[in-house]
Amino acid sequence: MLMKKVFLIFITIISYALITFSCAQENESLLASPKIKAGTIKISGKITGTNSINKGNYPDLTLYVPYPVTIKAGRFKTQPDNSGNFYFEVPAECDTNLVYLYSKLFKEKDLFMDLRSGEELKIEIDCDDNGIKKVNAKTDSGPVSFDIVEFSRIVGKFIQPRLAEHYVKCYDLNHEEYSRLEMEIMEKRIDYAIKNEKLSERMKSYISNEGRLFFLSGTFLNYSDYVKLNYRKFKTVEETKLFCSERTK
Repeated sequence: MLMKKVFLIFITIISYALITFSCAQENESLLASPKIKAGTIKISGKITGTNSINKGNYPDLTLYVPYPVTIKAGRFKTQPDNSGNFYFEVPAECDTNLVYLYSKLFKEKDLFMDLRSGEELKIEIDCDDNGIKKVNAKTDSGPVSFDIVEFSRIVGKFIQPRLAEHYVKCYDLNHEEYSRLEMEIMEKRIDYAIKNEKLSERMKSYISNEGRLFFLSGTFLNYSDYVKLNYRKFKTVEETKLFCSERTK
């Protein structure tokens, strides 16, 4: 449950980052540059293939949509009918949106897609007992690029600190030293999360850039709490109480 909450926080921060940190799209390896524009995302799809866990009774599909204006992650659910057909029509806050679909059918994998507001995506997802086998996705403008990623697992690698990080003392550092140390830890976490993963250049950029924002918002915007937490790892309870009381004066 805690990991799910952290994961949703990660997605929420990414929603804002898609506006502030995206680069211009020159090819498929780069992320789109969304502009604020109210609209609608429409997805008309079908689940095909044989899978032992559906047999005409398909589990829910969840669509995640970034909302950078209201700074939240939109989460919408629908259940395919007995033939595997499903449909989403949800609000959008940008002209271009990096959304993703999740279902138990996908076996812990997520389907990421760049969708333009106002266009209807037509998608067919072929699944078997091992998850997604094949995807056909297009709009009236043409084919839609997509990535199939074990996103939760990779994000988990980034979010969960490795044991060595628990024993790095930082409470007695000045701000410049603290910043330098945390930046080094951040880059090591990013490298650890994406290293040896089969990711497109686009997804590497996406996870790296938004991981940086997520990490920095926690270690710098919550600097005081983070330093107090670090102090507790090296001091007694009484010393920690004194340290915390002095920092709140």
